[in-house]
Amino acid sequence: TNPFWTGTDTNDPNGGTPFYSASGFGIDVHTGDWEAWFGGWRAASETQTFSQSVEIVAGGPRFINYWRNVVAAPDGTATLKIYVDSTVVSTKDVTAWSSELTTWVNESVDITAQAGGTHTVKFEYTFSGVDDGNLFIDDVTIDDHAGSTRRR
Repeated sequence: TNPFWTGTDTNDPNGGTPFYSASGFGIDVHTGDWEAWFGGWRAASETQTFSQSVEIVAGGPRFINYWRNVVAAPDGTATLKIYVDSTVVSTKDVTAWSSELTTWVNESVDITAQAGGTHTVKFEYTFSGVDDGNLFIDDVTIDDHAGSTRRR
């Protein structure tokens, strides 16, 4: 795992995180051995996060690029928000991705306005409803262009 990411999971009775290794689960990561897994508890409500303090270099366009995969569609309201410090830079309705089940899709978020200095980047998954589904996030990068160079 990346030792610089920290995570929280309101449903894990052991105070765990959303990070998991692909070995033994039978779910394919985008690259490497680890990814973030949101949902998966069959809970009626939850919040899961992961964050890291990073340098966002000034002097040009900057993007958060990541790969996402919805393996099981949520039945309720599921939202993925991305923050730079306390500013929400992206809000996505995870249920809208249900037509792309089990497909890795590259997403990009323009963070040029936040470039310059050290910032905390946070991903936050919130759910309420019947079944929280399964959303996987992998290969998060900060780049000077939209779209990841890591292709499958």
